[in-house]
Amino acid sequence: MTDHPTAQHAPAPAPAPAFSVAPGPVFTTSAVVASYAGFMLIGALQALAIITVSCAGMTVGLLLAALPELAPFAYAGVGLFIAPIFPTGLPWLHRPAPHSRRAGAVVIAASLLGGVAAGPALGKVIEWSGVRAVPLLLAAVSAVCLAATLRLTRATHPKPAT
Repeated sequence: MTDHPTAQHAPAPAPAPAFSVAPGPVFTTSAVVASYAGFMLIGALQALAIITVSCAGMTVGLLLAALPELAPFAYAGVGLFIAPIFPTGLPWLHRPAPHSRRAGAVVIAASLLGGVAAGPALGKVIEWSGVRAVPLLLAAVSAVCLAATLRLTRATHPKPAT
């Protein structure tokens, strides 16, 4: 078992005590594989459908990651679901906001800010709540993203008048 804090809540089902899987490499590997596969999905499916399914899959995966015996597999699933969001979302963003020249720049700046702020914020959550709260906190963030995606779907695809 590694001493990394996020690995402490996610021991792998181990046939031998020397075997364990840290969630970080599992997540990263699956995200890289899915990033390449995601480009094939973009042409075959609607962007909003890809993003909605990805957000829902991430939320479910993060909830499952709260169970230590499922965590390595759940993080692999989260990596698979998160990968297509950025390459699908950025080109799609210009459809609902065609006059906003800065929309893509705002999204990239927000993601960079999130990358800087998320580490310290996650560290505080671990201090206050313990490492087992991490997947639940991330599931809540993912659920907010899913709700925003559903709201955006409704706003950009109004129901036809009856």
